[in-house]
Amino acid sequence: PTAAVSVGCIGAEMQTKLQGEVYTKAEDAVSASSITQGAPLQYTFLMMKDVDREDDVLWDAFLDQFTLEELASLFPNLQGSDAVESVVLPATRSSDGCNGSDAGFGETLGFDGEANTTPYTYGGNYASVIAATWNKEIQQERGYLMAQEILFQGCNEAWTGGLDLRRTPFSGRNEEYPSEDANVNYYFGQVMLAEMQKYGVIAGPKHFCGNDFESYRNGIAYFYREQAFREGSLRGFEGAMRDDLGGVLGAMMIYGRQGLTYSPACGALNDGVVRDEWGYKGHLITDAAVDDYASHFVDQLMGGTDLICFDFNKVSAPALVQYISSTDDGDALLKLRGVVKNTAYTFARSAAINGLSG
Repeated sequence: PTAAVSVGCIGAEMQTKLQGEVYTKAEDAVSASSITQGAPLQYTFLMMKDVDREDDVLWDAFLDQFTLEELASLFPNLQGSDAVESVVLPATRSSDGCNGSDAGFGETLGFDGEANTTPYTYGGNYASVIAATWNKEIQQERGYLMAQEILFQGCNEAWTGGLDLRRTPFSGRNEEYPSEDANVNYYFGQVMLAEMQKYGVIAGPKHFCGNDFESYRNGIAYFYREQAFREGSLRGFEGAMRDDLGGVLGAMMIYGRQGLTYSPACGALNDGVVRDEWGYKGHLITDAAVDDYASHFVDQLMGGTDLICFDFNKVSAPALVQYISSTDDGDALLKLRGVVKNTAYTFARSAAINGLSG
């Protein structure tokens, strides 16, 4: 067009969805006050380490022991989660960053302020060359070495392994993503990240999904045809996250929106595809955003988010407690119990159980 196009075409409904605070309590929602919380201790965290995720009886009994405040306390995440002493769930620690020099292994987790750790640079030529070899043994060896380094730092989880597409040569995250080919990413994540988990390190690839360029990524709205989305951005993560393939138990989401919906609040993606189609059993964390459109924590809870990354003031936990207490929304409480189940199941299959007894 020769003249600027008016933005008047963005109607009130679109603006509401873009802002992101859209969840309302269902008319037939169960009463939160009818759900047992704070029951006497019968099952500690360690006792859940071999319990199948589908064993609803035992998991419900475990979750009944949490108070509402204790459930919500696991929603904020600051390079790890707080302890829940009543069920002997220890505080956890996570590594973050695909590159050792980018708030990752060395910089964040050095000892006494020093980066005394090996910078296992995931991106750049290392990732692309190793991925292009199609050599499982080399990729597994890399996963093994990274896992040992993370364990040495006292961590049980790592937000690492970029599996988005190199859609443009100018993307600021190209050093973290192995390939412009979704199938290369599919196999690379499946092999290398699954190897990390064998040693008690939960592998959490990022940025799930569609972060195909870096500029202005905060709040951007991505629109795809479904076929293109499934064959491209989704495909790169499927190998790692599908339970019958890589079976990783972590993933970090994106700042942007899927269509008009903030991705951490997008139930069609986080529950519909990831959990219902792929059988994913782990937990999902936001990228580091807690302001503006990313501050609607109830929407994120109901959209499939399990952890809020870098919630420095831990504002998400009291927000959930206040909402559930004031509305008696049992649907939200049940969803929060599911969040804690996802996280407890994940940690129980990691080095977080080391040193526990009873």
